Amino acid sequence: RNWEDAVKYGFISAGGGKWYSNTLSLLYPGARIFVCIPKIGYVGVGIVKEESVRVKEFNVDVDGIQTPILKTPLKQPNMGGNADNPDLSEYLVRVDWIATKPREHAVWEKGMFANQNSACKLRNKFTVERLSELFGIDNTDGEKINIDFPLSIRAQHKGETYYAELLSIDGSVRYDNKDYQTPTTAAKKIVTDWKEVNGWDFWRYLNPSSGEWEKIGK
Repeated sequence: RNWEDAVKYGFISAGGGKWYSNTLSLLYPGARIFVCIPKIGYVGVGIVKEESVRVKEFNVDVDGIQTPILKTPLKQPNMGGNADNPDLSEYLVRVDWIATKPREHAVWEKGMFANQNSACKLRNKFTVERLSELFGIDNTDGEKINIDFPLSIRAQHKGETYYAELLSIDGSVRYDNKDYQTPTTAAKKIVTDWKEVNGWDFWRYLNPSSGEWEKIGK
C-alpha cells in the first residue's frame, strides 16, 4: 500500500484476507480516524465518508470525471491483483482528510497506542491528546466545536443502523433522499411501531472530541 495514493485519492485500505479487511466494517460515515503505518507512526487524521467497498468498485474524481481507482496512475501497481476474489481483494474506505504528514514525518512517541488490526477503537487518552495536538485538532472539552453541515448522523433500531444527514442547526434532516423539517419527523419514518419518539435523542452524531456517538440534541 502506498500512503501517497491514499492521501491523493482520499482513502484507507486493507486486504489480502478477511482477517485484515473485516475490521474496516467498524468504520462508519462520520467517524474520525487516525492512520498509523506499522512500525513507522501516525501520518493522518480524517473523517470517514463511506463504508468499505472492494477496490474494483471504488471510484475517484479525476479532472471532474468519476474514474475507477484501478484506472488511475497509482504508485502501488498491484492494488487490483485480487480484485475479483472477495476474500483476498483490497477493500477501500473513502476518507476526507483533515491533516496528513509525509511518511518520513510520521508521529510516534513512547507510550502511543498500536494494534495489529486494520481498524480498531482508539481509547488511549495519551495517544488521542498528543495526536490532536500534533495534527492541530481542537480536542479540548468545553470549547466550541465548529460544525460543518450537512453532518452525518445515524440511529439504531431493532438491530439495524440507519444513516441520515443533519442539514442545519435548526434540526432539518435528510433521510432516504427526502428532507424533513425536524429530527422527529425523520425518526418517525423508522420507528413506525412506537407511539412517540424524540428525534433529538434518537439520532446520534460522532463527537470529534470524545470519539463517541452522542445525541444530536445534547
